[in-house]
Amino acid sequence: MKVSPGENWNERDVLRALMLASSNNHADTLATWSFGSVENYVREANGWLEEQGFATLRVADATGLSGENVGTAAELARLAGLVLADPTLGPMFLAGEGPLAADDRRIPDVIAHLGGDGIRAMSRSYTDEAALSFVFTAEIEVGDETRRLVGAMTGVDDYETLDPAVLAAVESMQAASAPIEIIPAGASYGEVRAAWGERARLVASAARTDAAFGAAPDAATVAVEPFTTAAAGRQVGTVTVRLGERDVSSALELDAAIRDPGPVWRLTHPGELIGAFLDGSA
Repeated sequence: MKVSPGENWNERDVLRALMLASSNNHADTLATWSFGSVENYVREANGWLEEQGFATLRVADATGLSGENVGTAAELARLAGLVLADPTLGPMFLAGEGPLAADDRRIPDVIAHLGGDGIRAMSRSYTDEAALSFVFTAEIEVGDETRRLVGAMTGVDDYETLDPAVLAAVESMQAASAPIEIIPAGASYGEVRAAWGERARLVASAARTDAAFGAAPDAATVAVEPFTTAAAGRQVGTVTVRLGERDVSSALELDAAIRDPGPVWRLTHPGELIGAFLDGSA
């Protein structure tokens, strides 16, 4: 992006120029201004990537043109997610075209692609080593919520291949985000039985739904708090189902009362009482 002698640029506009206009000269300018040189920037950037746990992503310059810039699409997507979460950088992509404020320069949105299909491009480039690389974000509906997905593709030969792949990825994520019932309300997850014969089922007090995102629910695990007698409907524990990397939980309640056995049973079953006292449950 052209810069004329004598122009004054603030840091915000330089950032917008390198991100939205993919301006290589602004990238070098910002790296030099911020770190003293591109070499210093490369060292600091790679140190930051290591600290953040990026295993493959490494940079060799500020522009992205070097063949020594390496990384996987998965880590590019993760990096883009961090950019979107940043309170300063994220709005630069999501605010749309044109100036964001009265004193902002008008920066052309050179990277824009597939905008009519609800795609917000975050990076669009071509190198001999990586071919077409495209980092993008889009919104999907998950039940009553709107969530934002971030994706990245590298090594794509042409736009005839890239465009349908991006649209298919967003469509499949939308389908995978359809909420499923993980824990049905009233479903039984076990039974408690008193020594004197009274029983009650452990039932989920509320339904729990979540987006599967391609993950299958694991087997349910149950935790019950110690108790002696309890009324029907009392919450006595929780049921938890692992879904991908998330836990979905609901309280467990009794569907029937566990009542006191009365003095006659206590007098005629001293062994059970002594055992209960020793266990701390009487």
